[in-house]
Amino acid sequence: MQHPYFYQLRSDVRLEDKPEGGFYLKVAVGQLEINSRSETVRAAIERLQAQGATENELIEMIQDAGESPTLAMFLYSIEQMKRSGLMVWGIGPVGAPIARMQSVSTLFRTETKALEAGVTYQLSRFAFLHSEGGHLMLESGCAYAQLEMCSPEAIELIGMLHAPTSLDNLLEPDRPHLRSLAETLLGLGLIVTVNAEGIAEEDEDPALQQWEFHDLLFHSRSRMGRHRNPSGATYPYKGKIEPTPAIKEMPDDLEQIPLARPDIEALIQEDKPFTQVLEGRHSVRKYGTDPITVQELGEFLYRACRLRDLHPVDNERGQHY
Repeated sequence: MQHPYFYQLRSDVRLEDKPEGGFYLKVAVGQLEINSRSETVRAAIERLQAQGATENELIEMIQDAGESPTLAMFLYSIEQMKRSGLMVWGIGPVGAPIARMQSVSTLFRTETKALEAGVTYQLSRFAFLHSEGGHLMLESGCAYAQLEMCSPEAIELIGMLHAPTSLDNLLEPDRPHLRSLAETLLGLGLIVTVNAEGIAEEDEDPALQQWEFHDLLFHSRSRMGRHRNPSGATYPYKGKIEPTPAIKEMPDDLEQIPLARPDIEALIQEDKPFTQVLEGRHSVRKYGTDPITVQELGEFLYRACRLRDLHPVDNERGQHY
């Protein structure tokens, strides 16, 4: 079955001209260069910025303008947009999709699985719905794409799948868009098959059996390549929330206990070699009765979390650290 996908650029993609010809597709954290001076190619990109278009409609635009030689380059640019996460796949009629799909990883490839009559399906236990920027999003720690639910019928389908459900009614020819959505969800692993004993396909997978929902989500969102979220020094709250000071101010009326400072130079000479410490490390689960001394506490804190230096930073990054 050929699914009625259409393409559309993300809403935050900007089209900017290059001085020497051609143009850029820019987002907050990067850009994609389109090396074409063709006005038809530009018009096709602008159409993707607006209501969107199917691949066949885009090809017809290029061919009808008599620019068939530029078609290969244009289709290559389309693939770059997909891999760069700039493209959204619309599911349903152009301009009025029931859902939109967007990749969250460079590992994403469009893949659908056909629904089968007499088979029971349900929502993956790793799937979750959440609000993001005024949109209802469906995603999973297992999936390399997320879906925006754009219509009541799409949301109703997700609600039906909270428990094992037959989707035989979607095999009728008068429901192509919902069927396309369901087969897209199946290809992404957002819905899974359920056997006669009521066991979901993913719960028979030895690898997935051992994952809890929250653990897998944290793992996938904290590994580069598994998401497109900004990382590093992004400072999302700069100018909104004052940063805490690098050194906490102590109240004057708070009693302070001076701690011992070990002789670090002597420790450098006398301490056991690191490899000896590493190889001799082991857990002891029989605890002593004597509390740690102030001298030992001082040495422990000195080694583990003393303030060694205070680094000034520029105004772009905020305060000292």
